[in-house]
Amino acid sequence: MDPVVIGKILGPFGVEGDLELQPLAPEDFLISLKRVILKRKGGGFESFEVERTMRKGEKFLIKIKGIDHPEECILLNGARIFVDRRELPPLEEDSYYAFELEGMEVVTDRGRDLGQVVSVLDYPSYQILSTSRGFLIPFVGEIVVDVDRKRSLITVRDDRIP
Repeated sequence: MDPVVIGKILGPFGVEGDLELQPLAPEDFLISLKRVILKRKGGGFESFEVERTMRKGEKFLIKIKGIDHPEECILLNGARIFVDRRELPPLEEDSYYAFELEGMEVVTDRGRDLGQVVSVLDYPSYQILSTSRGFLIPFVGEIVVDVDRKRSLITVRDDRIP
């Protein structure tokens, strides 16, 4: 198995065992989930059947079979949700999963080193790359020149970075 993170549990939602999820994969993929693998801090991987997933306003919810009460949900706070990489749907050209970008080096088109991507922040309009050198870079076409998966390198426009 080659697990990749597709979300993080933020906490309980309601009284029926629903969990609020920070999604890190496309919504249509998350809606179709049947099984997931959870990993709590300091714990191992555990496989669970998904009862349902849905969007509720701005929140994305997941219900895991056998987790039926808020008290049980609290124990899963902060857990990461994984699937096997082979289960991920292929993306269109020039589209990327957040986990693919994490760890990549970021440089400007003038050669300035901006550090490694340490996290990808999800905002309604676009994603933001947070780097090890403290840069916050919008992941949009006006700024990102190239993403080279083979070289693990993201090139951005120098004139758009302070």
